[in-house]
Amino acid sequence: MKTVGLRQLKNNLSAYVRAAKAGTTIRVTDRGQVVVRLVPEPAASQSADPIERGLDELEQRGLLRRRATVKSGKGLYPKMPRLLPPGLLAKMLDEDRGDR
Repeated sequence: MKTVGLRQLKNNLSAYVRAAKAGTTIRVTDRGQVVVRLVPEPAASQSADPIERGLDELEQRGLLRRRATVKSGKGLYPKMPRLLPPGLLAKMLDEDRGDR
């Protein structure tokens, strides 16, 4: 769950709406007191799979975060996986396999 001030929300509304759409619950404060929560629409996150529904519910309650994001100067963006240097994976697999 993320907390944001009213002025910051106003200045970056699009980024916070995208974050809420992605499943992040955002608490909005006015003079330090929480006045409202921005949450994703339940119909938008509903899935036919019961496991997905359960994960969606845990995510909405702030107990789980499936979509890792990073904050930059222009808002929240998906966190990209770390890439290995070329050839390192093949070398690691060869070492692990040994003389098989």
